[in-house]
Amino acid sequence: MDLTSDCILTIDVGTTNCKCVIFAQDGAIVGQGTASYPEQYPQPGWVEQKPEDWWTATMASVHEALSAPEIDRQKILAIGLTGQMHGILAMDGSGQALTPCLTLRDGRATAEEKEIVRTLGLERVYRITGARLAPSLPVVKISWIRKNQPDLYKRTRAFLPTKDYVRYLLTGDIATEVIDAAGMLLYDVRDRTWSAEMVQAAGISIDKLPPIRSPWEVAGKLTERAAEQLGLVAGTPVVMGAGDDIECLGFGIVESGISLEHIGTTGSIMTCVDQAVEDPAMAVELYPHVDPSLWLVGGSVNAAGGALDWAQRVFSDEESNGFHALLDRHEGLSPSLDNPLIFLPYLAGERCPIWDPAAKGGWLGLTVAHERTDLLRAVLEGVVFSLRHVLEKIEQMAVPVTSLAVQKPDRDSPWLALRASIYGKSLRVVGNPEPTALGTMILAGMGIGLFTDMAQGVEATRGPEYLIDPDEEAAARYEWLYALYRKVSSTCHPLFSRFTGQFDPL
Repeated sequence: MDLTSDCILTIDVGTTNCKCVIFAQDGAIVGQGTASYPEQYPQPGWVEQKPEDWWTATMASVHEALSAPEIDRQKILAIGLTGQMHGILAMDGSGQALTPCLTLRDGRATAEEKEIVRTLGLERVYRITGARLAPSLPVVKISWIRKNQPDLYKRTRAFLPTKDYVRYLLTGDIATEVIDAAGMLLYDVRDRTWSAEMVQAAGISIDKLPPIRSPWEVAGKLTERAAEQLGLVAGTPVVMGAGDDIECLGFGIVESGISLEHIGTTGSIMTCVDQAVEDPAMAVELYPHVDPSLWLVGGSVNAAGGALDWAQRVFSDEESNGFHALLDRHEGLSPSLDNPLIFLPYLAGERCPIWDPAAKGGWLGLTVAHERTDLLRAVLEGVVFSLRHVLEKIEQMAVPVTSLAVQKPDRDSPWLALRASIYGKSLRVVGNPEPTALGTMILAGMGIGLFTDMAQGVEATRGPEYLIDPDEEAAARYEWLYALYRKVSSTCHPLFSRFTGQFDPL
């Protein structure tokens, strides 16, 4: 069989753009398309997106992906979906969006968060959901809509995460699955069902929540209207898919003890476990895996790639070319202990493991001997130190981590070696450039019987991989520098709240 003739199409409704990737059955990418959409900021702290912009971008990205000459749209076997997590919108009984999407970055529901904390307590919320409560999460945003837009709340048929609304536009199906359900913080992570306790604390009617289905279940068939707009064949099976934590499946994380590192705008470390475990300090979170026999333990930092992008924007010029020049210079990444410089990457507050929305970034240890490359190197190191702090908390829960799966960069650089040496772990570099889309493709393949289970799907689509081992000398130096980072972070922590922009005498 010509593997480019029978394909699976995936749609990822991301934070800033919609990405369509078309895969051959062996996981090879045969078509891609991307289209972006904006955010709106109607009031301070409010961050919204228009669902009609998602649909416009979905159409554009699908048409671009289908333009690859080897694609026969008649041979697309199934469609799978994924998307940004922690956003929510209200939809009425006729399928119209009643609200814009209140995205992850929307922080309007601070009063509702406090109300739930008073009702249940942070510890009880964590025991039920595996996660920490925050104003950015759908449970409090829905509560905000109920209190501030009661007529609209009454008209709501269902509150839907991002990709589930787009799937509704494809099929007319109203549903969600375990990953996005958990991301709403209305889900019991152990019982794997909507939590009556969380629903009651938030004052939400449970009948306004969508049914929870298996991520590999066929949700419905592509409607005539959607097919015409997308240039696809009506009746094509559309599989449920999962929120963008599905990248764990694309990385091949389907066995206990296997871990991954993700560096996007934010950053994450997640480890697969075969039993639900919890952190008494609530620093590390517990997430459901798409495999119902597994869970993920881990956490995310707010500014990983975001800190790198910031530093590149601030420091780059035609002469230095910022990080591109630094990453190409091996000597630029050698850790120096003569004039140690620490960077705290808390440019957007911080989540795991310090959980402080007031956290601030900065350098400590600056001298006249430091130059631009020293500051940039400290940013690189500081980002990885923050992720190592997450890794350290995971291992303190008696969850061993021997290696980390990571995404292959666009080009070879010492960036991978630096990370391996700071973690003190080998990196398993995965060749597929689109692990989130690949995990979605595997689920879609399971839905139509192409793969019997996740393990077969991972094996059938596994591309070339290689290991990056830590350098022993660099790793020893980074042990000392990481200990200094931890000391700087804990010492500065009590001062973060002082940087509020308001006069507050010390």
